[in-house]
Formats: sequence, C-alpha cells, structure tokens
Amino acid sequence: MGANAMRPRPGQGIEGAKSESVVCNALIALPGPVVNLESPRLWRAFRKFNRNFKRIARLQEENARLLEAMRRAQGGPGVAA
Repeated sequence: MGANAMRPRPGQGIEGAKSESVVCNALIALPGPVVNLESPRLWRAFRKFNRNFKRIARLQEENARLLEAMRRAQGGPGVAA
C-alpha cells in the first residue's frame, strides 16, 4: 500500500482513513517469537558464528595469496610480469 492509502479521500472524512489503517494494521501485526536476549546459549551461538565467519575470511585471503603465488610460479595467464 502506498502513502495515499492512509489519507482520507475527498468527502470521506477521517473515519474512512481510520478504518483503512485498522485493516492494514490487523494484517501486518503478527506476533513474532519471543527471544531471550539474556540467554547464554544465544550469545554462545553468536560468538561461534562470528568466530567461524572470521576464520572463513582468513582462509579466503590465504587461498587468494596461494593461488596468486602458484600462478606466478607457473607463469600462467593473467600474470603481470
């Protein structure tokens, strides 16, 4: 719905805009899962994810360096002499 959907139409008054917004809010407002932000398990999972994410980034950098060194050693295409 665009911004104009909530504005009252000429001759409609404010009541029409209120009833439309109630319908829209009823469709949008779905309760989500309750998350305990104090949970040690949650923070342990975040730390594990972060650790793995950093490890993957380090491995990708190392692989890129090794691949470039291998290309230089073999004198393959795309090597700047």
